Order: sequence, then structure tokens, then C-alpha cells
Amino acid sequence: MSIVTLQLGQCGNQVGHAFFSSIIEDLASGDCRRATSGRAVTETDDAYSEVSRNRFFHCTEAGQQQAMRARAVLCDAEEKVVAMVTEDAAKSGCWAYANNAKVCLKRGSGNNWAQGYRHHGPKCWPNLSEIVRRQAEASDRLDGFLALMSLAGGTGSGLGTFVCEQVRDEYPEANLISGLVWPHSRGEVSVQAYNSVLTTAHLTAACDALLLFENDRLQDACERRLGLARVDVGHLNAMIGHQLGAILQPACGVQSAAAQGPALGGIAASLCPHPDLRLLQLRCLPYASERAKEFSGFAWPGLLRHLRQMLLAGAAVEEGLDWRQDAALTAASGRQRCFASRLWLRGLGAGSLCPADWEQHLLLPELHPAWLPQSDRLTVCRTGRPYRGYERACALVSNCATGADTLDRSIARAWSMFAAKAFVHQYARFGLEEAAFLDCFAAAEQTVFNYRNL
Repeated sequence: MSIVTLQLGQCGNQVGHAFFSSIIEDLASGDCRRATSGRAVTETDDAYSEVSRNRFFHCTEAGQQQAMRARAVLCDAEEKVVAMVTEDAAKSGCWAYANNAKVCLKRGSGNNWAQGYRHHGPKCWPNLSEIVRRQAEASDRLDGFLALMSLAGGTGSGLGTFVCEQVRDEYPEANLISGLVWPHSRGEVSVQAYNSVLTTAHLTAACDALLLFENDRLQDACERRLGLARVDVGHLNAMIGHQLGAILQPACGVQSAAAQGPALGGIAASLCPHPDLRLLQLRCLPYASERAKEFSGFAWPGLLRHLRQMLLAGAAVEEGLDWRQDAALTAASGRQRCFASRLWLRGLGAGSLCPADWEQHLLLPELHPAWLPQSDRLTVCRTGRPYRGYERACALVSNCATGADTLDRSIARAWSMFAAKAFVHQYARFGLEEAAFLDCFAAAEQTVFNYRNL
């Protein structure tokens, strides 16, 4: 089944390029090394590559990477970034963006969510909807849409929100998951708290799930795992691309799902069956520099044990974990209450693992609501094929209270600004009145309340 990626705004286009580059790198790593399949895994490396190509690319000549065109729609208020990622993709010689899959305006949104949502969105949607329709119709079986955007600026958040709502209206049966890049807490733009709350409030209603990527956590992971003294945007985008690939590349569901089944649909169905709980956190192990990767060895018990502790501590990186934190203490604090999780195991020996191997680490009754059936608390997908050169890798997506804490901090900052009427007139210029702010505050606060009372 195919996934159409919506790259919205400057950040969305850069992250989208990093995501497709990760997919290509993973496919290339399979050409260099054949994986040893586990007992529960039957797909060959060739079948894995074929499913991956069909999921993310149009292949005009079967099996030819040079002929692959990304199933993507690129949209930004300014042309510079779109032109840059298009050129970089073409230079790779392995894949490219379609020439007729881009929409650019001539003027940015000035970090104003209302301008992106009420002005740029309606202006570009007629052309954009035609491109989305062509991409959807080019899919034999459409899994859904993956929207990538930032919450800091006006184009990604405002225009991106408008586009997601329109896609939901026109394709009500398709899965729609948004990957939201949360700005640094120390501040990227002065109105980022407004933009974050407005976007989250709207998309919680429009999307099946919201995957949160917090820049603070990503930077910490890059500094610790890659040993970088100076982390730039490229490093953050590369990590997001790596994590997205780890959960969207083909894998077999332990229960019954085949590798070619719906990736987005599986995430939405297993993690977000409740309409009021849609905030997802992604944790992925391992992640190392190319040089360190050659000398690193990872075993399944260690990876799962670290993943468990990251979940308990609400951490994004395995280094510096507080190992004194156990499930009982976490449950008592109520900070990491978890609705459901989905685990991906990739690499040597994944097929030979039995349910007890992961359940003892990740199926923690203290963290889950008592009314949730145990069979719905954790679902597992696995494949014997290594991911991007890592002999063993795992990823965990959890519908838990960690994202609500991040949202709550943004709400507090936004309320403080709103009480002082800071920048409100800039939003009112484009038709966003105070009543609309209050509605979004109420919706966002309700989301936080729902997670705090799991």
C-alpha cells in the first residue's frame, strides 16, 4: 500500500527530503548485505525492497532506482527550500521529486499562523488539491497521507493545518498522520506558543494521529549519540528521517499483518482508537555515527531494556537514564501514563524472539488504564532484515502523557501572552478573532486533561 507524503513549509520539505534519503539508504544497505531471516519472517530482501519502493515511490521502470519518483507533494510559501531539496534529490542519482508535484507562493507567512491558515491555504489549495489527487490516483492501494510540518513558523503550521483539514474532507476514509516538529523551548520565534497551540487544537480533530518530534529532545540525542559539539538543522532532520523510516518501512505483524499491509493504518488503528488521545512519542534505538556504527554491537535484551527505561523516564536518548525509576514510581507520579504502544524489531534474530522477550520489558500493567484489554496495550511488528546497516534496531511509538506535558507548557506560555494581548492584533488582521483563540485553548487543555486522567 502506498503512502503520499505532504511536505508543508520549510521544515516539512527539509524533513521530507531527509526521510526519503533514509529510505534510499536503507534499500542500498540491503543490496550490500543479505539479512538472515528469523523463523517467523518469510519475506526475502528483494520482496522487502519491492514493497518499500511501491510504498514510497513511483517506479517507471521496475527495479530501477534511477527511475524512482517520490510519492510526495511539496508546498511552501517561498520557492527557495523547495528548489533546494528538489535539486539535492536529483543529484543523488537514485531518486527525485516529480516536476509537477510542487506548489510555491511568492511571499512567506511572517510566522503568522492566521496568515498561513486563512490566506495562503485557500490561495494555494486549488492547485495543491489537483496534485494530491494525482498522487492518490497513482496508487494502486492508498494507505494514506503523511503530513510533515513545523509548529514554529506560519506556513508549516498555518498552511499545513489548512491542507490537512482539506485532505481529511476530500479523503475521509484515508489514514492521515501528521509529523509535527515542536520548536525549541528556549524559543525560535516569538509567537511559537500561539502557533503550536492553534495547530495542535485543529489537527487533533482532523488527523488520526500526531507524531511529535521535539527539537530539544532531538538535539540532546544528537549531542549524546553523535558526539557533536554543534548540532545544526541537518542533523535534527536526519534523525527524524531515520526514526520515520524505522516505523514505516515494511515489517510483518506478529499477529497476522503482512509486510505489505497498511503502515499508517496499523499505527492509527493500534495506537489511536480513542478520538481524544492522538499524541504519539517515538523512541528509536540505536543511533550512532557511521564511524561508531562499525564498532558497535547490540543485543536484543539490552535494546529492549533501554527502551523500557526510556519509556519510564520519558527520555529520548538511552544515555544518562535514571535506572532507579521503576514502573511503580512512574505510575505513582502519573507523568508517563500510557494508553498503547507499538514496537518494531528489525534485524538478526528478530524472528526468533518470543512474546515473553518483549512483554517483560514493555508490557507494564502499572502504566496502562485498567479498563484497556491487555491485548491492545502492545502490538509488535518485526522483520529479519537489518535497518540502515544496524544489525539490530528497534523503535517504539507510544500514545502516552509525555506529549501532553509538552503541549501543557506551550499552553501556559500562550495564555501568558494572550492575557497581555501580545501579537493578537497580528492574527486579527487575517480574521482570527479572540474567540477562535479561546476555542483552541479549550481544545488543547481538554487534550492535556484527558492524558492526565488516563
